[in-house]
Amino acid sequence: MKNIKHLFSLTLIFAATLGWTACGGEHKPGDGHDHATETPAAEGEHAEEAEHEEHAEGSLELTAEQIKNVGVEMGAFTRQNLSDVVKVNGELDVHSQHIATVSAFTDGIVTQMRVDLNAYVNKGAVVAILRKPDLIDLQQQYLEGKNQLVFAEQEFQRYKDLKEANATATKNFQKAESELRSLQTNLKAWEAKLRQMQIDPTTLTADNLKTSIVLTAPISGTITRLNANIGTALTVGTSVADIVDFSKIHTDFFVFEKDVQKVKVGQKISFNFPSNPQQVYRATVKGMDKALDPEKKALRIHADIERAGVVPVGGFTDGTYVEGRIEISGTGVEALPKEAVVKDGTQDFIIVVEEKEASGNIRFKKIPVTVGAMNDAFVEVKPLEALPGGTQIVLKGAFYVAAQGKVGEDGHGH
Repeated sequence: MKNIKHLFSLTLIFAATLGWTACGGEHKPGDGHDHATETPAAEGEHAEEAEHEEHAEGSLELTAEQIKNVGVEMGAFTRQNLSDVVKVNGELDVHSQHIATVSAFTDGIVTQMRVDLNAYVNKGAVVAILRKPDLIDLQQQYLEGKNQLVFAEQEFQRYKDLKEANATATKNFQKAESELRSLQTNLKAWEAKLRQMQIDPTTLTADNLKTSIVLTAPISGTITRLNANIGTALTVGTSVADIVDFSKIHTDFFVFEKDVQKVKVGQKISFNFPSNPQQVYRATVKGMDKALDPEKKALRIHADIERAGVVPVGGFTDGTYVEGRIEISGTGVEALPKEAVVKDGTQDFIIVVEEKEASGNIRFKKIPVTVGAMNDAFVEVKPLEALPGGTQIVLKGAFYVAAQGKVGEDGHGH
């Protein structure tokens, strides 16, 4: 019994020794238990994944072929003498003196409309023709009055001679004189009415009586509204058509009270339509109102458009909303071409080179910026994070590079 217990104790010690040798003892190279070698390998794999994720986040990678095809150009900031600006909103407008209404100056029936909607007419062109039934009566009265005037003048002269010879009563002379003066007055009134009806009384005879009158354009411009048609019965003052001279269109901008003192006559304004912000037009401040607009709570300023550049297809349209920048003063600033700045939501960005690969591929990065003074070609740019010296910035093709980044994000491709 004592021998059996001793044998059992030896067995336990031997088993414990084997366990320590397998797991706790020193291992020789190549024995399959090199933990030091195994752990760094796993850590290396994780580090490589983390580095890839770090590069992927916020990076926009393009191949050398894409860069060449798009014509991406890179460079650096340049010093530009740009103007401080006051941003304003406004609208295109035509002053009332360049807008006309063709109205009937007498009653009548429209027999012809000689113009079309949106057609251009010259000053004096016929817009409509009216038939006026009682026009014949006016001409008849005038011609009969002219004939009676000859007899009245003869009677006046005859009674004048008799009176001087004391051969007639004074009252007869006075009656002849009164009839002559009354007829002369009537003729003057009839002549004025005939001229109002566009009839020359000096050339009027019984052989060229007119039964219609014409309504003409008081200014040159575009027909923007037709208010009558053939057969319309017109009364005095009835509107037939509206004409606008769009060659006189200008811009009205609204400046808030805090910026009013900065604006002066003669300053330049660059403006664009929100639908096409890349196309910039120029104007010059020509005048300012003396009181704030009660609805907009801002001061209205008037500017003449410089038409030496490109005019929109169809011309400028009255009432169109525009965005403007009044140039206050020039100063040297760090600037980039306007196309180098892209917008993502409400934030402006520039695209910089993060890494150039041996293959020619380039990894880009978006840098948030604020923009300031600008002109038609350049804009002041202030990065919101410091850029290392020599940083290359995408000057041309930035929109495409940013769009490729969007595609990569949407497609989850890296």
